[in-house]
Amino acid sequence: MTTKFPLRYKVLTLGASTALLAGAVPLALAQTASADTEKRGVCSQGKARYDFDVDKDDGRFEVNFEVDSNVRGQKWRMTLHHDGKRVFRDVRTTDREGEVEYERNRPNTAGNDAFRARAVNLGNGEVCTVRVVRR
Repeated sequence: MTTKFPLRYKVLTLGASTALLAGAVPLALAQTASADTEKRGVCSQGKARYDFDVDKDDGRFEVNFEVDSNVRGQKWRMTLHHDGKRVFRDVRTTDREGEVEYERNRPNTAGNDAFRARAVNLGNGEVCTVRVVRR
């Protein structure tokens, strides 16, 4: 037994389905367009905080690592590893606000991209370590 629906019901159903799909497409695009990852945390002794950002832009990654100890003149050894390979290492001194940072651009490699940032305070031994894996 086949149920017959009036033409008006069929048009309304088709219109509602189209509206739902049309609304879902921009939402899905908005979620994929925002391909940024940010991690914040406290370092090993609780005296400093870190902020680690990995943003994907034009097929490359923009990596930014900042440590804030609120103490001017501290020396920090900062490193960045990309897929297990060290790609940056430097000793940086905190500015007058007690912040030290670096920014690096990295290629998007095949498969997942794993980033590990580390900063060691050369004066008191405090360590900040963070890891992010991106597709």
